Amino acid sequence: MREQPNIILFVLDTVRASSVSAYSEFSPKTTPFFDSFAEENVMYEQCISTAPWTLPAHASLFTGLFPSNHGVNSWEDSLSPSIDTLAGLLHSEGYQTVGVTNNSWVSDLFGLARGFDDFYKIWQLIQTEKDLIETSRLSKDKSSVETLKHITKDILSGNPVVNTINGFYGKFLHNRHDHGATRINKIVKKWLIDEWDRENPFFLFANYLEPHLEYDPPKETALKFLNDSDLNKARSVPQEPLEHMFGKNPINDDDLSLLQQLYKAELLYLDRKLEEIYEFLDEIGAREDSVVVFLGDHGENIGEHGLMSHFYSLHDTLVRVPCAVKTGDGHQRLVESQIQTTDLFSLILHEAGVDKSEVTNPNGAILPPPYAEEGRKYAISELLGTNPPEKAVDRRTDGDYDATKFQDYQHPRQAIRTPKRKLVHKADGSRTTYKINGFNEKQTTLQDKEDLLEGIEPWISKSKIDSGGEDNKLDGSTKSRLQDLGYL
Repeated sequence: MREQPNIILFVLDTVRASSVSAYSEFSPKTTPFFDSFAEENVMYEQCISTAPWTLPAHASLFTGLFPSNHGVNSWEDSLSPSIDTLAGLLHSEGYQTVGVTNNSWVSDLFGLARGFDDFYKIWQLIQTEKDLIETSRLSKDKSSVETLKHITKDILSGNPVVNTINGFYGKFLHNRHDHGATRINKIVKKWLIDEWDRENPFFLFANYLEPHLEYDPPKETALKFLNDSDLNKARSVPQEPLEHMFGKNPINDDDLSLLQQLYKAELLYLDRKLEEIYEFLDEIGAREDSVVVFLGDHGENIGEHGLMSHFYSLHDTLVRVPCAVKTGDGHQRLVESQIQTTDLFSLILHEAGVDKSEVTNPNGAILPPPYAEEGRKYAISELLGTNPPEKAVDRRTDGDYDATKFQDYQHPRQAIRTPKRKLVHKADGSRTTYKINGFNEKQTTLQDKEDLLEGIEPWISKSKIDSGGEDNKLDGSTKSRLQDLGYL
């Protein structure tokens, strides 16, 4: 291992721990490569995300801060330039830094590309700062004249030819039974061959989006979990989470079970792509000198708790994620104690030899070495913005929705968790408690909750203070892509 190891952070967007076969028994296995990697290295049994969706979860991962600290909790927020980022800190230590993202939330628009020498957005065929995507779906909300004006404005902003090509690619060619994993691997391989100078270590971040709605795995992979007849049925099930949750078009239990099998197939397909890129690291001689992290940013509901996607909830299905690390010292063990995704920020700096005392982030994560027995007594997860907002629910359901449900869903909430208990506090003052047994999370009345009440109180107070996120405005094309992902 070189003095400064390469740092590789693979984020598995929308992957929940309970569906990963390293954590649960499945036949066939959903993640055979991840399982073997975890067995050979350091696997964290209880890794808890700070947030149940991409934007605040990645802001936490990149800064070591909780959502109430970094302030990036809605599409209106952007990470403050005053906060150090993982890529920026490693860049200042001589690392070549490259990011590859397939999720529009993880982009320069929200301040999350800061510190990267190179940053690739998978939905663009030709890389440009302009995120033009086919905007025809906006015509549902605009008159034809307004739609034409909107498309024309986006095309003419920057290079019209490049914008048009990217728009066509993003709408018609991107995400055809592959949510970008193949192209991510191609870009990563090309960068390592053509751009890495080999004189300096590199920091590589990649966000893989395969298990995100809509679930559309290749047929060959899907047939591992469904027969031909059931696969055809599964592909016909509407994947509209807001219509399901708000009663416009509820999905029955049998169809939800089919969607769960499609989700597992997406995991298997992603797992094969991760194995492909991991083997490539070995082929070019980069793996031995690398710290490699595989981590979920948040999970997914597929009918559990009456919910779909990763909206309005802090259940373990959304915040308990897979995590496995190949450390610089080659440690091999299962860590049963509880950690948080923010702790990976500190772990990576530790492995890279960065002095954490110089990091400007207040209240940052403190992580013992990755093989230590102790972990966090309490884990904190926060949902401080309402996403999707009510106007998105209204649009997605054509106004046909149960408004009383949204009144409950709209409340910001925070959770404090031990491996056996959880308390969720909502902004309206209501509190819910749960018993946790493995992946079974049961709402119940806890008698022993005084420590949880005491532990959550400082976080409640902190969330009421403006945490300093920068104001942000989305361009129309980014809004269109986030609508395609179901957020707006």
